[in-house]
Amino acid sequence: MERLGVPAALLITEPFQEIVDSVSPTLGAESYPTAVLPHPVSALGQPELAVLAKSVVDLVSSQLVD
Repeated sequence: MERLGVPAALLITEPFQEIVDSVSPTLGAESYPTAVLPHPVSALGQPELAVLAKSVVDLVSSQLVD
C-alpha cells in the first residue's frame, strides 16, 4: 500500500514479533510501523476487541501520519 502512497501499519500479535523482527530487515522494512497486540485476538468477543482497538488507535494513527 505504501508503494501506492497509502500509509500503512502492521498489527501483529505477540508471538509474531520475533518473526517480524527477523524478516523485516531482509524486506527493507526494519522501521516499518508496527503495533503488537496480545495473543490471541481470535478468542476475543466484540466488547473485548473494542477495548483492544481503543488501546492501540492512537499509536496506529500516529504511525500513519508520521
